[in-house]
Amino acid sequence: MTPAFTRLIKRNVTIIFGTPIEMKRVGLVGYFFDYCRANNERTIEQWYDFLTDTGDAFLACYTPIVEKRKDLPFTAKQRQWQELRRGRYVEFNLIHDKGTLFGLKTNGRIESILMSLPPTVQWKYNAIPTSNSEEERLVRILQHPKNWLKH
Repeated sequence: MTPAFTRLIKRNVTIIFGTPIEMKRVGLVGYFFDYCRANNERTIEQWYDFLTDTGDAFLACYTPIVEKRKDLPFTAKQRQWQELRRGRYVEFNLIHDKGTLFGLKTNGRIESILMSLPPTVQWKYNAIPTSNSEEERLVRILQHPKNWLKH
């Protein structure tokens, strides 16, 4: 993957994966493949290789994290925070996600369109995490993400 290609993907993710309403980020990273077509710069095989390499790298990195943490206990307060963050994802998905909006505007099957939404979410006005908590640390990271292209 060339540096220019990496910048293109990162820029597209940064533009798409935030909520313009409150200028808050929903998450840290994500890939969108809306414009992954064969062209003068990349063949469809190269796009396929990129996709499979990305999936393989994700599994290699993420699976050990899940294995290590899957049985950790959590508090009701941590669960509430998870559901508040999920609420931000739902906001992004229903208001900004191009695929969801396309489905809703073209009379797509509502059940299929909403299937990607989490089963439990919460919204709370002006939800501010406890000072010096892991939740506050996450918010700081989301507000000031690291520029990975410089690393």
